[in-house]
Amino acid sequence: SGHADEFAVFAADVLLPHIDRSYRTLGDASRALIGKSFGGCGVACCMIHPACASRFSEYVMCSPSLSWDEGAWFRIEEERRAAHAEAQPPGPAKDTRASAPHAAAVYCCVGSEESTDAAARLREVLDRRRGGPKVPVRLDVLQGETHGSVSYPFVHRAMDFLKARWQLAGVHLRRATAGDAEQMACVWHDAYYDDPGTVELDASFLAERTLESFRPRAAARILDTVVAVDIRVGGIVGFFTCRGDELEQFYLRREMRGIGLADVLMERAEALLESHGTTRAHLVVCPANRRARRFYERRGWEEVREVEYRVEISAGRTRPLRLIRYEKL
Repeated sequence: SGHADEFAVFAADVLLPHIDRSYRTLGDASRALIGKSFGGCGVACCMIHPACASRFSEYVMCSPSLSWDEGAWFRIEEERRAAHAEAQPPGPAKDTRASAPHAAAVYCCVGSEESTDAAARLREVLDRRRGGPKVPVRLDVLQGETHGSVSYPFVHRAMDFLKARWQLAGVHLRRATAGDAEQMACVWHDAYYDDPGTVELDASFLAERTLESFRPRAAARILDTVVAVDIRVGGIVGFFTCRGDELEQFYLRREMRGIGLADVLMERAEALLESHGTTRAHLVVCPANRRARRFYERRGWEEVREVEYRVEISAGRTRPLRLIRYEKL
C-alpha cells in the first residue's frame, strides 16, 4: 500500500536522470539511498526492485519496518528470488538470488530495545544476495536504543560508513618496507584492544600488550607483510602477515571496517598463501571475537578445533592462549 514499486520505477526513470542532468554527479557508481522506519522499508524495496537495484552504490537503512504487513518485504524478496531462479538455465550452478548479483553495499542500524528479528532476517537475505566477496553488508545493533532514539547515533554511523566507502577508492596494497614498522605497530595495537576477544584475557597479559611491545614484533614481520595504504594521507590503515601456511596477523583500523577493505586484503592474503604452495592454510582467532569469525566463515574458512597457541609477549617470552583454529583448502 506504500507504492514502493512505483517509487522505484520513478527513481530510476525520472528522479535520477533529472539529478544527473541538473548537477555534477558520479552517476550510479557513487550514490546512496537512505531511509528510516517505513522509509527504510522503502529503501529495502528499491534494493530488490529490477528497475532500481543497480542504480545506487549504497543502501542505508535505520530501523526499517520490515515486519510491516506480517513481513511482506520478505515474501516479495522470496518470490522474486524464486522467479529469478526459475528463469535460470538448468544445472547445478543455478543462481537462487532474487535478481542479478547485488553489487551495492548495505548498511542497517537498529536499536536493541526494538525487535531485532527482522534485522537478523535481513542479514540472512543480504548474505544470500551479495554479488561477490568485495560487497560489504553491515548490521549494527545499538545497545539501549529504541526505534525513536536510534536515529541520532544512526546518522553518525551511516555517515562514517559512507565516508569510509568512498575512502576505499583511495586505498592500495603493497609490500611492507622497513619504514612501515611504526605505523603497523600502531594499527596492530589499536585493533588488538578493539578485538572483542580481548575481554576474556587476563589483565596481566593485556598489561604487556603495549605499543612499545608491538614495535619489535611489527619490525620482525616486514618481509612477510602486505599493508593497505590510504594514498591521500600516506597512512597505513591495515595489514596482514603470512608466515609459512599461516595467516598470522590480519588487522584493520576501526574506521576502515565494513567497507569491503577486509575482503580485498583477504583476497590478496589467500593469493599470496597459494603462491607459496600452501594447500591448507590456517589461522587462529579468539573464541569471543564473533565479528572476525563470521568474516572468516563467510570467506570460506572452516572452524577446525580449539588449540593452545603460544602468543608472544615481552622479552621474547610466550604465553599460552586457548584459540580457535580455522583452515581453508
